[in-house]
Amino acid sequence: MQTIKYIIVPILFLFIGTHTSTAQKYFKIIDATSQTWTGGMAQSGTGTSYIIRAILLTGHTVKFDEIWIGKDEYGIPEVVSQSYSDGRMLTKGDTILIRYTVHRFPPGSPGAKEPKTAYKTPPIPISGEALLGFTIGKKTRYRSVDKFTQMPHRNYM
Repeated sequence: MQTIKYIIVPILFLFIGTHTSTAQKYFKIIDATSQTWTGGMAQSGTGTSYIIRAILLTGHTVKFDEIWIGKDEYGIPEVVSQSYSDGRMLTKGDTILIRYTVHRFPPGSPGAKEPKTAYKTPPIPISGEALLGFTIGKKTRYRSVDKFTQMPHRNYM
């Protein structure tokens, strides 16, 4: 039984390490920021916006499918090109923004009725502040976001 443990544990660490280290060859994270905000009207609520700026390092199509932030936030990020605004396909060397916003509505406001994406357990442990799930071809991969730089709180009017 001890022999099996000595074989399985290193293989598990190798698998997890491969999943995150091979992900680094597809895009490079330049920076990651978070910013809390308050809406201009009471029913607007509050929230936190997360932005990850990255450069694509591959010519393959990269689709960002999921994001886990901390232990209780999960959703589908939005990807915006900083390179093109006319709808062209992103290619190697292009800069992208991966955005995700957590919106908290006060009870009774119209937005409070919007369904929230149900939390899904991450497939691998989150080693930083967030985990990105992305697809290249038919293969899903994961990349940790080590730390978000906290930007000053924003009050919208």
